[in-house]
Amino acid sequence: MISGRTSSTRGHLRRATGQIHAELHELPMLRALWSDAITGDQYKRALIVFQSIFRSIEDERLRYRKWAEFSLKSECSALLKDLGPGETCDMRITFHCENALLGGLYVAHGAAFGRAVFCQTVRTSLPASLQAFASLPISAERWQSLLTCLERKGRHPKARAQIVGGAKLTFSSVLRMAS
Repeated sequence: MISGRTSSTRGHLRRATGQIHAELHELPMLRALWSDAITGDQYKRALIVFQSIFRSIEDERLRYRKWAEFSLKSECSALLKDLGPGETCDMRITFHCENALLGGLYVAHGAAFGRAVFCQTVRTSLPASLQAFASLPISAERWQSLLTCLERKGRHPKARAQIVGGAKLTFSSVLRMAS
């Protein structure tokens, strides 16, 4: 099992992105996901941001023809099911290399843990809303496989910097869209 030890790529990612990650949790749009007072409009706005980010990362994964095992196709399909046609945003993330894309995949798959937390809020507060995305299960095996890949790729300083750059780009894109 890969630990969060300080010499690991994951530990490096956590330190390098900790501040922007914390900033995201302070955004009203994301804070609403953990509030019993969440409205349908707030939930829809959050889903639009997630759809844009996940679709963009998945498009980049397809462009690079890499990491089919880390596909976001299920997440993208669930988001479109919840939102319906025409309820998307065209913001795009472009990764300059496949290692940067891996950083984006790390952020997207890590978001599943937050999704697991807000899933209960949505079920309780918005029982009539579509919840395909919120109800997606977390794949511990896929997460562990992604962490193993990160550690393997991140052994080289240049690759590690590219992975961190991709994660920062993804977090900053979410921050920009959600503000």
